Amino acid sequence: MAVLFLVTNRSAVASCAATAASDDMLLLLDDAVRALDAWAPAPGVRVCVRAADCPASGVSGDTVQVIDDAEFVRRVTEHDVVVAWS
Repeated sequence: MAVLFLVTNRSAVASCAATAASDDMLLLLDDAVRALDAWAPAPGVRVCVRAADCPASGVSGDTVQVIDDAEFVRRVTEHDVVVAWS
């Protein structure tokens, strides 16, 4: 069963990523988007960011999957387990 981790704080990204297993997804929100250049996810862990959080952090779709709000809602509803990590 894949887990969706909603991560909102850049200092929490590394610990969350260490917990995530293959097929899990990290959705970086708010301040957590700024941590993209400081770590690499484990193989099989998917990472995406919300489009609204990209301009302030300088992130583009070239480096990570960018999703809109509708896709954010879809990701939450398609996972059986959603964990807020901050």
